[in-house]
Amino acid sequence: MHKYDFMDSDDLEKTVAGTISKLVVSVAPLFIPGVGWYYGAATAGVQLAKLAPSLIKAVNGIVGGDTSDDNTFIQKLNVADSWMARFTPSVSDYSRDRIATIENLGVLLKDVSMQLYQQRLMGEIPR
Repeated sequence: MHKYDFMDSDDLEKTVAGTISKLVVSVAPLFIPGVGWYYGAATAGVQLAKLAPSLIKAVNGIVGGDTSDDNTFIQKLNVADSWMARFTPSVSDYSRDRIATIENLGVLLKDVSMQLYQQRLMGEIPR
């Protein structure tokens, strides 16, 4: 079953069909009327939640100067950071070692389309 899981990328290589399937499953909800807005907002929220612990640690280091791991606040942020890391998709070993692969192109297309959609959503907020 693991062989046919197109969302999984912990193998040495990823098939072209798996890359295309992952791209379609990730981007298709944006084009479904009534679903796209919620899907785009949810993915933007996940991205902001992944960014928040790192941003808070950086501001804390600049303002407070205490970036030691002994600080319980920093420890809680590290736990939150590692918990949110599970939502970061990975690529195969082959694509991790090379720049120009079909899988990396699929990831690029997914990221660009998601960011464009999310920016369009944020542009509609003032209305």
